[in-house]
Amino acid sequence: MAAYLICRNGVDDLETIVFSAGPNENEEAVAVFSDPAKAEAYLQAAGLDGEYTVATVDPIPFLRWVITAHDNGVQHLVVDPDYEQQKAGQKLTSLSIEAQLEHAGDRLIQGAEADS
Repeated sequence: MAAYLICRNGVDDLETIVFSAGPNENEEAVAVFSDPAKAEAYLQAAGLDGEYTVATVDPIPFLRWVITAHDNGVQHLVVDPDYEQQKAGQKLTSLSIEAQLEHAGDRLIQGAEADS
C-alpha cells in the first residue's frame, strides 16, 4: 500500500513541506496522504502546483522518509490534511511519529520472536 507525499519538483530526495504544529505551534509536522486525489486537491488549493508534485511512495521508502523526518526533529504526521481546514485553524488529524516508529519496531520484534 503506497503513501502519497507532496514533494518539491526536481529534487532527488523526498523534500516535503514542514508545518508548525502542537498546542503552541512549537512542534513540527509533515503531511501524508492515503489517496493521490487528496494530495492533488491539497496541492492545488495551496497553490503549490508547479513547484511541488504528488509522489507515490512504497512502504519501505516511506518508512525511511518517516525516520528521516523524525531524525530531523519532526514530531507529527498529519494524515490527509485539508488545506481550507488548515488555513481556517481547524485541528487536523495527526499521529506521533515517535509512537508510530516505536509501534513498528515492536511489531518487528514480535515477528522475530514468533519466528524463532
